[in-house]
Amino acid sequence: MAVIVTIANQKGGSGKSTVTALVANSLSQDHKQNVLVVDTDLQASLAHMRSAISASQGGEGEAFSYELVQKPLNQLMEFCTSVFNNYDLILVDMPGILYTPEGSSKDIVSFLYICDVVLIPVRAGLFDIDSSVSFLKKLKEMQDFKAKKGMVMEVFSFINYFQKNLENNELAEVLKANGFDLMKNHISNLTEYPRLAISTKSIEKSRVNSSKIKREFASFMDELLDIISKFK
Repeated sequence: MAVIVTIANQKGGSGKSTVTALVANSLSQDHKQNVLVVDTDLQASLAHMRSAISASQGGEGEAFSYELVQKPLNQLMEFCTSVFNNYDLILVDMPGILYTPEGSSKDIVSFLYICDVVLIPVRAGLFDIDSSVSFLKKLKEMQDFKAKKGMVMEVFSFINYFQKNLENNELAEVLKANGFDLMKNHISNLTEYPRLAISTKSIEKSRVNSSKIKREFASFMDELLDIISKFK
């Protein structure tokens, strides 16, 4: 029975697709999990990324270690329910909205009802913070609703594109002040991360020279696995 993990934020540019790809590679290769990634983003970033890699390799080269499918929001809950028993983990890359193009939130609310973990990448910046806090408040409402039904949904934010500066310190304080759970580990603002996200290798198996990246991402994954383990 799969644990369903959603990576979401209504603010564009938060790095959802990059993080989804990095996490999928790590879970499937380093932690030997049977992983399905569902791309619901209107830009289909993950699907385009995979097509570009396949084209660059001439249809050959190393195969991806996780399965990827594209699904519109109005099919998301039904699809995940139908394949629930076929995978260890289902990772969902959500679009940057909490409503469908028709303006209805029903499809997303229905999906969140079966979702176990929601991860929200946030980055420092006035508009980013305001948008992320608004998004988190909506998720908190769903989390409280599920709790009343005896169901658990973990909602964690984490700082993406982290830099050691005043803005990132303020971001952490704002999230904590609003009562949101913030992961202890972050992902730094390093150019290697987007490049590694389009690799078929995990960060651990890559030839990246930066030991900082390997240590940082390993700590991030350890914390994420602790969160996921509550549903195993």
